[in-house]
Amino acid sequence: MTLTFDNNGHAENAGELRVYYFDSNTKEFVGWSDERIAAGVSLPGNSTDVAPEIEADGFVSVFTGTQWEQREDHRTQTVYRTDNRTPVVVDYIGQIKDGYTLIKPATSFDKWDGTQWVLDADAKHIADVAANAEKKSALLTEASQVIAPLKDALDGGYIDDADKPVLTAWQKYRYELTKVDPVNPVWPPKPAE
Repeated sequence: MTLTFDNNGHAENAGELRVYYFDSNTKEFVGWSDERIAAGVSLPGNSTDVAPEIEADGFVSVFTGTQWEQREDHRTQTVYRTDNRTPVVVDYIGQIKDGYTLIKPATSFDKWDGTQWVLDADAKHIADVAANAEKKSALLTEASQVIAPLKDALDGGYIDDADKPVLTAWQKYRYELTKVDPVNPVWPPKPAE
């Protein structure tokens, strides 16, 4: 005998029925079972007797209350904010939200042009100049730290003859460093220690 239900969703007679379950929050298909339904009883909670379609790759079946729909499923994939390149792991069913893309930026200087990441040459140039200025400062500090005790020894008259060319080489190196342009640097070779 075919199982039938009244207007309230209660079985008018007892019987077996294949039931398709969905998650109570996401409404996505989670499985099926053959259930024995007693007369006067409704289907188990979070279930339907409507069969879902076979899920396509990258999609999941979601129950809308009357039917199943195929929706994109990017959960666990990393997307990137198009305004600042921040990576975020997708934790929802559906299309990628506006302001995000699955395309990973190639550099920290990329900006989104609406369809792809493009290098922001101005931002990269500014960062390169700042990094070169920082490197120049660090190299000047290092040279000054090597020169200081040698210069003290020279001024005090107790420098070893072997240290005189070392002092001269480091002083020349430090002088050459002062001439380095952070915009287009040509780094002098460091003296042998």
